[in-house]
Amino acid sequence: MSEWNNSSAVVAIDSSRFTPDSASTYYSIRTGKICDNYLKTTISVDTTYKSLLSFNITNSRCHDSQIAPIILWASHLVRKSTCYVTDKAYDSERIHQLIHEDLKSQSMIPIRDWHASYVSGRYRQIMASLFDFKIYHRINMAETVFSILKRLFEETLYSRSIRQQVKEIKLKCIIFSIDRFLKNQRVCNVL
Repeated sequence: MSEWNNSSAVVAIDSSRFTPDSASTYYSIRTGKICDNYLKTTISVDTTYKSLLSFNITNSRCHDSQIAPIILWASHLVRKSTCYVTDKAYDSERIHQLIHEDLKSQSMIPIRDWHASYVSGRYRQIMASLFDFKIYHRINMAETVFSILKRLFEETLYSRSIRQQVKEIKLKCIIFSIDRFLKNQRVCNVL
């Protein structure tokens, strides 16, 4: 029987977008009317329970590496992790240093260019030599959570203002978290 712990083995971090348009992205591309206004949502997921630990929503076009410290600290405050898994968009020495030195954890982030003759940064060099694909594939859990969120609550946002769209995404994430918590409680025979 598993219990709801205060720590987690692996936390996966990924981002996706929610579009405030009723047309799908595929349809928009086919018709040539590409909608480029969207809200970027970054989440951290406990890969053991598939539970949402933290999320960040932005409508600016900032890079994933700028959002990473916010989501890492928020996730760390909810549940400490032994390893953080992200995709190569988060590959920077600053993020590796934050995970190793401040959060006292390990990072599993693929380096951007595997064929480079030299990898800069101490932690990036360690990552290049000790990269474990088995642990890295736990990032699929974050993609699974996004898939569940979009299937259950749709990718489309129906609110008109940015403020209401952010609230709509927050509600989707909160309801998903409550649902996962109740499912985990049923598995543990608590309810």
